[in-house]
Amino acid sequence: MKKKLFVSLVWVLLLCVSRSADATPVRYDVCGKASLCSEAPGGVLACAMSGYLFIDDVMNVEDNYEIYYINQFEIELGEYSFYGDSGSIKRSEHDDYLSLDGQGDWTHWGFDNCCNHVGAGLPDIMKYKGDYGHQCSQDLDGFHIGGDSLCMKLTRSQAPVPEPSTVFLFCTGFLAIFGHRFKRKKREYPFVVID
Repeated sequence: MKKKLFVSLVWVLLLCVSRSADATPVRYDVCGKASLCSEAPGGVLACAMSGYLFIDDVMNVEDNYEIYYINQFEIELGEYSFYGDSGSIKRSEHDDYLSLDGQGDWTHWGFDNCCNHVGAGLPDIMKYKGDYGHQCSQDLDGFHIGGDSLCMKLTRSQAPVPEPSTVFLFCTGFLAIFGHRFKRKKREYPFVVID
């Protein structure tokens, strides 16, 4: 029984230590719309936007900006797709900048949005509308994304996973209860009866 308890303790501790030092990335669902524009007459195509982002819920501070790193995203704009594993959100009291680098039908997207910041940390909802810093590194079959037409909404769809310290406390509490029950059982049957 002692061997089983020891193996269980080692397994739980390894589980806690193996967890990343940061909280698990939080998923944000993407919805919105944008117009694809071309120089041809009447060359405007309205497209719905959908997809997701995974944002690390760990704040980094640099030059009075809160910076959150995006480690995975996939966005569909009409029939075009954009995906990757590199990006960031820079937030301050006055502005909010989102930058994505990836691959697909276009490869870079960055834009500013004023007055999106509310308090510290990542909010449940972030909205971007229009932008003057919008970049699109390649044409989409001769179209480009009209910056002023862009409306994008990020909605948190998953609560952050507890940090390893919380998991560790939970695991040690569980082991303490288990150990107490084991000691009590041992006291109840201190002798082995041999027939």
